[in-house]
Amino acid sequence: MKKFLIVGMLLAALAAVIPAHAATAFVFNGQAHLPTFPCVPGGCTGTFSGTARGNLDGVNSTNAAMTATYTYQENNCEQGTASGSGTINGVPFTFTWARTGNTARITGVYAGGNITAVAAFAVTAPPAPTMCLPGAAPAAVTATVAGVAAGA
Repeated sequence: MKKFLIVGMLLAALAAVIPAHAATAFVFNGQAHLPTFPCVPGGCTGTFSGTARGNLDGVNSTNAAMTATYTYQENNCEQGTASGSGTINGVPFTFTWARTGNTARITGVYAGGNITAVAAFAVTAPPAPTMCLPGAAPAAVTATVAGVAAGA
């Protein structure tokens, strides 16, 4: 519950700075799949599948299909980075993220314009994640992701 309260506060903070004339402003949610977490140096490949809702490059959309593939590296369970690409309703985007704890700051390009986003992650599988305990082996992780993005 505390994680979702923090996510709500982060989303509200970003929403407060989105300009009214933003060509792109949307919320997104879905599932991220990381086959090895934390990932060993050198990077691992993960996927995201979800939906986006809002003003997508001047077109209001609800439940727009959003998918992505990315390469991620976790220095430890508390920090990580990723970069990748995907589509929202067939329109391509690229992105990078820097994650601290359960929150990531994301920058990228969508429909030819720069976007900034913030997202929160909540691990949903394995049910009791233990891969970050001392001496534990990396594990496959599925996480629920929710975020908000805006750009020109």
